[in-house]
Amino acid sequence: MRKLFILTLVALLLGVGVVAVIETDPGYILVTYGNYTLETSLWVGLLLILLMTLLIYALVRLVNKLIAGQHSLTSWFGDRKAQRASRATTRGLINFMEGNWSHAQRQLLRGTRDNDAPLANYLLAARASYRLNDPDKVSEYLEAAGTSESEAETAVAVTRAELQLQAGENEQAVSSLAAVRKDAGRHPYVLELLYQAYHNLQDWENLAGLLPELKKHGILPEAELKRLE
Repeated sequence: MRKLFILTLVALLLGVGVVAVIETDPGYILVTYGNYTLETSLWVGLLLILLMTLLIYALVRLVNKLIAGQHSLTSWFGDRKAQRASRATTRGLINFMEGNWSHAQRQLLRGTRDNDAPLANYLLAARASYRLNDPDKVSEYLEAAGTSESEAETAVAVTRAELQLQAGENEQAVSSLAAVRKDAGRHPYVLELLYQAYHNLQDWENLAGLLPELKKHGILPEAELKRLE
């Protein structure tokens, strides 16, 4: 209460002082521009300048808030879309693991929208399409997977070869793996799939040529390697 009284008193004294100064010498401002002339006292001019400054400041703040609000709104919509894609992907994975192939395919594809990394969605959608006996969709989704990620060549080739082996298409599996065999040192599973394809085809010549790499990377148990030799 005492502080409020002191502040009020100081404000009154300052007001009285300002009024006294204005009455003593109000000053004079003359502004001309072309045919226009503005005349006013110094203190009124200073008050107008102060009001204009405050108005400009308020406009700048308003514009900044509008721009920030637009960015926030855009970010909010982006986050919402990403969340929907994530939920769809999760539901697709659950349906895939439960063997609900049709639901899994639909949800996984829905999860590719507004998804920065849709590779896994397309690969699993291809596997679900294989279960639905839809080879055209298998090819379509594998192509989409390769397009979505430039470094997914091996992942796409392995998925394609696995599905071909399951369908008994051993020669096609060998062709699918041929392009990525050069990276077998980094991806030994490619050698395992090639072993399965050659073994199913009873292609002993190519299988014999594969034995050194199978040994080097420990793909097969020692007993199986000796039997093959």
